[in-house]
Amino acid sequence: MKKKIWLVIICLMLFIPTTKVVSKTTETNQTETGQAENLAETENVTIEGQIKAITCTGNEKDQIPANVPKFIRALYNVLKVMIPLFIIFLGMFDFIRAVVSSNDTDMDNQKNKFVRRLIAGVTIFFVLAFVQWIFGLIGEQENILGCVSCFLSDEKDCHEAGYIDPGKNDENSNPNKTPPNSNNDVGFKKKTNTSSSKSSSNSNKGSKTILLGDSRTAGICGVGDSYYSGKCRDYLAVCQSGKGYTWFEQTGAGGVTSLLNKDKNTKYNIVILLGVNDISGDNQYIDTVANIYMKIIKNQAKGDWKSHNVIFASVTPIGGSSTNDRWPVTESGIKEFNSKMKSNIKSAKLSNVSYCDISSGINLSGKFASDLLHYTSAGYTAMYNQIKNKCL
Repeated sequence: MKKKIWLVIICLMLFIPTTKVVSKTTETNQTETGQAENLAETENVTIEGQIKAITCTGNEKDQIPANVPKFIRALYNVLKVMIPLFIIFLGMFDFIRAVVSSNDTDMDNQKNKFVRRLIAGVTIFFVLAFVQWIFGLIGEQENILGCVSCFLSDEKDCHEAGYIDPGKNDENSNPNKTPPNSNNDVGFKKKTNTSSSKSSSNSNKGSKTILLGDSRTAGICGVGDSYYSGKCRDYLAVCQSGKGYTWFEQTGAGGVTSLLNKDKNTKYNIVILLGVNDISGDNQYIDTVANIYMKIIKNQAKGDWKSHNVIFASVTPIGGSSTNDRWPVTESGIKEFNSKMKSNIKSAKLSNVSYCDISSGINLSGKFASDLLHYTSAGYTAMYNQIKNKCL
């Protein structure tokens, strides 16, 4: 008799925590909903207002109503918990019934059956949770993976996948409609700036500026080739000669973050002036290099720099078709790299990241150093003025 009483108590002990799990899951879903609404306000996006639909392909014709992924995600979370609980409850019910019947043989059979159901329920829960976790890791992309994560895992990946506000695409409602391939068709809604003389980064403009770059940035600042972090004309700068994306990821980004942490109440413009040292040679790997830069920029823009205005400035021209270095940089390579970075930033649809063309209209005539890669003092002043006038 004592054995039966203890078995009933064990079943009840299993039941009580599972009810708490259901309650906790409900609270978590409510909290996530509240956080999503707060995120919408921060990004100037209303989850159920301005977002009419999402697209997994970037094509406005492939629209999915915004409430569909939200419903499927909620249903998935409920099933993830309820299916295992239902299986466990069935096992508990059969086992308790066998205990009450006082049939030892039946009780042993139901005990084994209950253990199998318990294992099955726990396995189903962890498999479903693992699927969510996997897509949460790989779904931060503007493709079908981003959509799967949007449907199953995370509200923010719906924005990563992109959304469409059909009202903005109605030619009758806007006679001066932006061409279909512009940033306004798919992505975050941004405040517009009526001025066309400066970069779109003005909508997020910070009150102070940090330049992040290589020897050309060192030239603007008038400092040497070694690592530098400090004052640079009217701005701050983090730079080191001869560096590229590896330095950017491992050292440069951390140097900028260090400056930001010293002035946490200020919003900064972070102007990235890198790339020329990565595109030398035969231009074979320019797409790969541009993609690496974009990955680093996205990680920083969503991480330590998420409250700041990130600007990638185009690589400025060289003094001919190719430099005089033993590992030359070509003008065609610079143009190809700039084009790829502009395309990458447009596709990323990050509200705090923009591309700034400082190459067009810059007057560098007679302002090149003998290697045709670097500039004279007047050339660096011209580059500085382009940044100041076009990016900020």
